[in-house]
Amino acid sequence: MITETRIVHDWNLDSPAMVVWKCRDGEGHGSWDVFSSAGMLMPTKHRPEDEWLELTGTKGFIRVNRRTSTLLHRPALVLLRDGVTTELGELDTDFVSSSIHGTRDRVDALHEGRRARQSREVGRRVIQFCRAARTSSQEGREVLSDGTSE
Repeated sequence: MITETRIVHDWNLDSPAMVVWKCRDGEGHGSWDVFSSAGMLMPTKHRPEDEWLELTGTKGFIRVNRRTSTLLHRPALVLLRDGVTTELGELDTDFVSSSIHGTRDRVDALHEGRRARQSREVGRRVIQFCRAARTSSQEGREVLSDGTSE
């Protein structure tokens, strides 16, 4: 269950939190762990928290080992497919960078007459997913990302 803690500037922190889901096609599952520990010494440029994300399919998984901080001294991204593990450690994992790159891509796409890599539809689906996770916690039931129950 997600618990809220009010911190500075009316920002609510849902921590600890674990979100688990299954893909609509039934071929994969995912999990997202989030925690915050103001009393824990954590190497970070931002907030004292970190997130881990894993997507598991029929042939392997993708695991994101860090996002907000560098608490885990593991490669940023691990891919296991068909028994072969690939570790990608030298990635720009600072979450501020994703905003910068996304904005630059959007501007470049407008100038070049192409679609941006992240569409409004993808953004809408991300927000729906986050809202479904919160609704599931608040109401204690399974929720689809479109807000309905199965």
